[in-house]
Amino acid sequence: MTTVLRIVLILASLLTTAMIIRKIRQSKVQIEDGVFWVFVSLILILFSIFPRTADILSRLAGTYSTSNFIFLFVIFLLEKKEREESHEEQV
Repeated sequence: MTTVLRIVLILASLLTTAMIIRKIRQSKVQIEDGVFWVFVSLILILFSIFPRTADILSRLAGTYSTSNFIFLFVIFLLEKKEREESHEEQV
C-alpha cells in the first residue's frame, strides 16, 4: 500500500468520524447509523496503520491491488447495511 493511499485513508476516516459525531450531537443522524460509520472509519484507519493486513486480505480475495480490495470491502459493507435496513423495513 502506498504512502499516499495510507494518508488518504487516515484523513478520510478522521473526517468521516468527526462529521458523524457532529451530526449525532445535532440529532441529525440515528445512533445506529453513526456507529456503523464510525466502525467503517476505524477499519480504514486500521488498514492504513497496518497495511500488511490489507495486503494479505487483498491477495486472499484475489484483487489486483490493495486499493481495489479496500473499495470492494467498503462496497460490501454498504451492501450489507442496505440489506439489513431493507429487511428491517419489511418486518
